[in-house]
Amino acid sequence: MIKKLDELEEKIKNLISANQSIYEKLKEKNEENKKLKTQLETKNNQLNIFQNKIKMSNIAERLAAQGDVSEWKKVLEEMIKEVERCIAYLNEA
Repeated sequence: MIKKLDELEEKIKNLISANQSIYEKLKEKNEENKKLKTQLETKNNQLNIFQNKIKMSNIAERLAAQGDVSEWKKVLEEMIKEVERCIAYLNEA
């Protein structure tokens, strides 16, 4: 009877140890997942900024082809500067 209790106690200890190991691995994976989600969000934001920058450049080219665009050019340059500030901000994060 005592031998069976000792065996049962050993099995319980092993299960507790295995449970703790699994918990630690899960915790690590959750932290890694959180970091990857943050990186993905940052990259998606950067992609959107670059896509908008390309759209603005295309608009500027079309306007330039139409003639006097000095006012539009100033507006687009300000927009591009704002996009670049956003990129810098995202790179800091």
